[in-house]
Amino acid sequence: MVRRLHGTLFVGSSTDAGLQVEDPTVSRFHCVVHTNGPSANDSNVLARWYVRDLCSLNGTYLNGHRLCRPMRLHDKDCIRLGRTQSFLVVLPIEVAHGVRHQQPITHH
Repeated sequence: MVRRLHGTLFVGSSTDAGLQVEDPTVSRFHCVVHTNGPSANDSNVLARWYVRDLCSLNGTYLNGHRLCRPMRLHDKDCIRLGRTQSFLVVLPIEVAHGVRHQQPITHH
């Protein structure tokens, strides 16, 4: 599965999550991927993307390390949810209307 993100994506086992993960070790709303958006002062500054655990029981892991605070995402980071589920985040640079933006694509 490939998903292009624009804003905030809640990930979890709930049917109400933006990205539903069918795994018994994944919480209903397990983590969130979000951006701070492009800089208001400099349109040439790239948006920064973050992942944050939502107090899940089995944890959210970024490149093998359990999250204890929001962490910035980088190209080809691997996010693991609970014990078994993972997806890859790819952050290509897109040029739209002369403004550069980073938009994550998740591979499941």
